[in-house]
Amino acid sequence: MPVCPTGTVKPVVREVLFYELTGLDSVVQVGYGPFYSRVHSKLVGSTFSNAHGFFELRLPPGTYSVFVREDSLLYSNLFDGDGHIFPVMVRKSDVTGIRFDITYASSE
Repeated sequence: MPVCPTGTVKPVVREVLFYELTGLDSVVQVGYGPFYSRVHSKLVGSTFSNAHGFFELRLPPGTYSVFVREDSLLYSNLFDGDGHIFPVMVRKSDVTGIRFDITYASSE
C-alpha cells in the first residue's frame, strides 16, 4: 500500500501473485529497482486485493515470494538475508498476515 506524504496508508486494488520462493537469479530485473519483467519460478497462485487493500488466498504450507502487478511489470521491494524476494512462510492450519507496502510512488 502506498504511503502518502501525510504518513497515512492508502489501500489499493492490485493483483497479488505468489511464486515458489524466488531469488534474483530467477527473475529478469528492470534496472536495479524493485520491478521485474519476468519471474522464472513457478506461479503458485494469485488473487486481487480489494478497495481496502485486503486479500486472501489458500496456499499449501511452504515459503513463497510475493509480487504485485504494476501495469506490465511485477513489483516487490523486500528481501531476506539470503536474497529471497519478499518471502512469506505459510504454515498448515494457520493464517499468515502480511503487509505489502508499495512505496515507489509514495510521493504522488
